Amino acid sequence: MVISSFIAEFIEEERKGVRSALEKITGVEIHKVIDNTKFILTLEKQTLDESYKTADRISKISGLTHLCLVYTNFEDEVAGHSQAET
Repeated sequence: MVISSFIAEFIEEERKGVRSALEKITGVEIHKVIDNTKFILTLEKQTLDESYKTADRISKISGLTHLCLVYTNFEDEVAGHSQAET
């Protein structure tokens, strides 16, 4: 499992639309709204590739101005790498 946290900044007037778009994406959970222009969210996916693709999809949501990765956590085997390969 790959778990990532983001700050998603958006245009204040677009808040409802951005929230709706985020809520339709499997694995996304919105935790908090800051200053009516930022969401703190997490993303859970099975692989790094899925996580990257979903983050790219999130970054293209209309009304979103910035997507900042705060952290990501994953196991090497889940990410498609074994200890022997590193």
